[in-house]
Amino acid sequence: MINEDFQERKNEIVNILSYLKYMEKERSTNDSIEKNMEVGDVDFNKLQKTIKASILLMLYNLVESTLTNCLNEIHDAITESTIPYNKLNNSIQTLFLAYHIESMKKKGGRDDQASIMRDLIFLLKEEGNISITYPELNSVYGLYSGNLDGKKVQSVLRRYGVEVSLHTQPLETIKSLRNKLTHGELSFEDVGKDAHLGQIDDYVDKTIKHMEDVIRCVETFIQAKDYCKSR
Repeated sequence: MINEDFQERKNEIVNILSYLKYMEKERSTNDSIEKNMEVGDVDFNKLQKTIKASILLMLYNLVESTLTNCLNEIHDAITESTIPYNKLNNSIQTLFLAYHIESMKKKGGRDDQASIMRDLIFLLKEEGNISITYPELNSVYGLYSGNLDGKKVQSVLRRYGVEVSLHTQPLETIKSLRNKLTHGELSFEDVGKDAHLGQIDDYVDKTIKHMEDVIRCVETFIQAKDYCKSR
């Protein structure tokens, strides 16, 4: 599931980047290309800048979707293993405990709070298997929201006991530009005009490699059942 979705999104990015490179090459060797691109209301220069900015936005989506899919897989593996709370590693125990505490804070009525407390006591006494999906956890105790860069990805995964090493660049730049786009601080043309094609190519290459590393680390974590407490 992780790899399938990742490959699909990766191919979308690589394809649009290849198209942009092709148009750049044709434009530099064939004057008629630029003339053809300006037929009607099409302005190749503006279109090029918009495509560059779109690629950066797609890269951020690749980072967020990959991390979300990885966390879904970890939660699913825990559920399928049918293990009790006290058998989980310390990091996940702390995370799930924080989830229940936050759930109680968000429940206004005493009966609702008491119900959550009862479930928590049940877990701590090892009387049942743990089963919290990532969407359930995220709805109460969100780990990230529009702020993913290399450091944040590492920090989120560390909450589960997964260690991965990522460079802060270019994910920091991609996050920053994505936020400025989505918050309306910059237009697509504003973002694209300062990005050289070689720079975009480098961002694509490094982001894909970083997220492939994340997938490998998470898959190894699941296969080794490192979500369980060390014996």
